[in-house]
Amino acid sequence: MANATTYMQEAFDNAVFREANLNFKGSFSGHASGFADTPAGKIGLHFVVAEGRATIRPQHMRKTWTLNGKRIAASKLEAALI
Repeated sequence: MANATTYMQEAFDNAVFREANLNFKGSFSGHASGFADTPAGKIGLHFVVAEGRATIRPQHMRKTWTLNGKRIAASKLEAALI
């Protein structure tokens, strides 16, 4: 689990870094995806914002994960990265 958490946090940090490069005014809004290389392959973190939302808050976003370009549940990703 420690390895999985480290890789998943690395993908999140990459998303925050990429978001900062978009010159978006305000806090992290989820416009950018993040990626990290792992022994199991390349993981991706993508944010999906609920339709019809009025504000940009983390509560209105959900995270979707990919492993080598294929969508995967977070729990299965953690198991694959152990």
